[in-house]
Amino acid sequence: MRAEVLRLRGGRRIAVIVAVAIAATVASALSTALLVGALAPDPLEASVVAVHRGSAAALAVALAVGLLVGADHRLGTASLAWMQLGGRRRLVVVAGVQTALAAILALASGGVALAIVGALAGAALEAVPLVLVAHVALMMLWSTWLTCSVVITRSQLVTIAVGIVGPVVVEPAVAGALAAAGARGFERLLPSTALRMLGELAATDDRVVLASTAAGDAWILPCVVVGWSVLLMGLAWRSAARAP
Repeated sequence: MRAEVLRLRGGRRIAVIVAVAIAATVASALSTALLVGALAPDPLEASVVAVHRGSAAALAVALAVGLLVGADHRLGTASLAWMQLGGRRRLVVVAGVQTALAAILALASGGVALAIVGALAGAALEAVPLVLVAHVALMMLWSTWLTCSVVITRSQLVTIAVGIVGPVVVEPAVAGALAAAGARGFERLLPSTALRMLGELAATDDRVVLASTAAGDAWILPCVVVGWSVLLMGLAWRSAARAP
């Protein structure tokens, strides 16, 4: 645990992660502020949109896992730790440290997004602590998923692609294709989409910015998220047992 924590202190990789988190959050929050200011949603929906759409924590977490954990597998620097701790023990330690880092990134990004949207859009915000807590919890789970991806694939590039290209490019394209084919609703089965929609459930039913929710979303989305968690953690646990 001490070695994993020391790895987070300083260094060029941490600087890159923080810089990307700040820049991406500012850019995303600015566009979100324009959207909220133009459509003037309900105060609770405005808070949900500001945090879950304005924060770039998901991007920062993907970079954090890819650059801090994935690089170890690529360069082989983690081999000694795997032998000393055992694959499964190290998986638990690494996942724990990465979720703590994800919580910090999510809290900071969400706070910046709220400040920008509140200031520029002049929107009344409501239930901010609850929305921030939900965002932090979801980003911690997202970090765990990506840590599992590193262990399963042993690839830094694949993990970064899964964490960045998947939610930004692949899943929106798949969701659009499903909607065009008349299968709207199946996008809830996509991992990062289900995670995002779960965080947005707190918004009111009379939505202006966010898409309306289905009747069963309150139980379908948690089930999908739990299903992905069990699958990824199970595969990672099995893969970690084969570590040197």
